[in-house]
Amino acid sequence: MLNGNKDCSSTYDRAVGERCIVEMKYILALLLPGMIVVFFTRVVYNHYLGLLLSVALIAASVYRGYTDTMPLIIIDAFSLTVGFYFANKLVHRKAPKK
Repeated sequence: MLNGNKDCSSTYDRAVGERCIVEMKYILALLLPGMIVVFFTRVVYNHYLGLLLSVALIAASVYRGYTDTMPLIIIDAFSLTVGFYFANKLVHRKAPKK
């Protein structure tokens, strides 16, 4: 429960509902871009192209207005960086020796 005393799932208060949406945006901004980088890297077998496709998606969301605040953009960039790190490790890992 991130928003104090009220639960996001059991309230009809509009202010609390909007706060829950904002919290969900930050949680998704922390997780999804990094996961998308890893996913695209697995699909195209190139971590640079996976990062480029992910950045294009984030840029489109900023352009359309879904990512509207600077902290949200910074969290997206952090998540992209972490996702690129894991995608890089995924591409460069060696096959186990038999």
